[in-house]
Amino acid sequence: MQSIGLENGASLKLDALLTASPSETLRDAATRMIQHRVGSLVVVAESGQMVGILTERDCLDSLATSQGDPRLVRVDQTMTTDVVSANASTPLSEINRIMVSRHVRHLPIVVDGLPVGMLSSRDVLGHQLRLTQEMTAAAEQTARLVQCLKNLDVEDVILVIHQQVPEMFAAQQWVLCLLDDPGRDGADPLRRSRCTCPDQDCRLRGRLLQEPMISAPCSQCGQGEACIRIPLSTSKDPRALDQASDFLCMCGIKEMESSKDILFYKARLLQEVLSATLSNAHLYQSLRQQSLTDPLTGANSRRALEAALADASERASRYGRPFCLAMLDVDCFKTVNDSYGHGVGDQVLRQLSDLLRTGIRNVDTCARYGGDEFVILLPETTLPQAQVALERIRAEVTKGLLLPDGRSVTFSCGLAEWCGGANESGDAVLCRADGELYEAKRAGRNCIRPRLGAA
Repeated sequence: MQSIGLENGASLKLDALLTASPSETLRDAATRMIQHRVGSLVVVAESGQMVGILTERDCLDSLATSQGDPRLVRVDQTMTTDVVSANASTPLSEINRIMVSRHVRHLPIVVDGLPVGMLSSRDVLGHQLRLTQEMTAAAEQTARLVQCLKNLDVEDVILVIHQQVPEMFAAQQWVLCLLDDPGRDGADPLRRSRCTCPDQDCRLRGRLLQEPMISAPCSQCGQGEACIRIPLSTSKDPRALDQASDFLCMCGIKEMESSKDILFYKARLLQEVLSATLSNAHLYQSLRQQSLTDPLTGANSRRALEAALADASERASRYGRPFCLAMLDVDCFKTVNDSYGHGVGDQVLRQLSDLLRTGIRNVDTCARYGGDEFVILLPETTLPQAQVALERIRAEVTKGLLLPDGRSVTFSCGLAEWCGGANESGDAVLCRADGELYEAKRAGRNCIRPRLGAA
């Protein structure tokens, strides 16, 4: 039984080509149809050219309208000569339209002028049913993947794409290119799995790519039957086409039995899902970063401080390790704004933030608490240690932060240490540091007031 390639690589098995001669009797031709359980015969001349088709309907019409002996009626007297046919390049949708509009159930397939097989409506419907089933399976597979993409952490999304999407295609090797990959920290954006193609070749695959592309495997990854490239960006701006873009390239894929249609359909689904998910993840990361960063000073926001303080309190309660909080504000900051303008006041806050963040450790957290107030969280630090660190920072600020008239900017600071016990919260420590800040103001400003224990 032959098969024939149709649109987009689709393959349909054809009914065996059974033929009749124009000169043979209707009885012999009908007997052949009964023996082989087929509904039609292709009538071919001695040259092999198709000259007509003989169907069950033709036989019945001849018997109903003719009083002659069927052993004497010739095929060419009964056959249909106005035969419609298809070729290897006829789209399956067009074949289905022809069958419906012409009310025929069998369509000869002609290649280079010669009939090679018969396509029945049963074949077309069977193919469409398989295609529908495989498309449904592909959609269900994609839906299961979506469940794994609910976490909007960019790195988690990238890991799912890198690990699970190639499995959906049974790819032998693949490369994922993400230009904005937080896990790379400015390094090569390519993540590989058994792909041996040169870096430059890999990057070029993302150019001029707007929708999934199915092609032969590249020379370095020649295993399997297909290579699929899925762009992970939905930009329609033609100015961006010549630029490198995000994509997933998978090689060594064995095509499904039905056609490339399923591969393209699945790749198109994934392009939409993955592009949207990556876009949302990057947007979420950007908004989250904005919410955790003070836009004026670049210090951590109050929300970031609250999260860090909650972690420090939990560790302290569990392991009994100390931490300290320092709350400080600029001395006479309202006078700075009134005398030099809010532009100078903003600049003072930015410079102070820079000096504070430069003077603390990587494990410490510096946050703008509100207005000209800043809070510094110092994990694994006792009150005497915190006082030494803050005195050093205060001296650096006094020396390095000057107003336009040359006067130094100073700050007052209140310190508090977690006093131990599961009942003391981070907010309680912060409240004591705030109280010590007021004591520092009463003591004449430009000083640090430490305090141990509860109020």
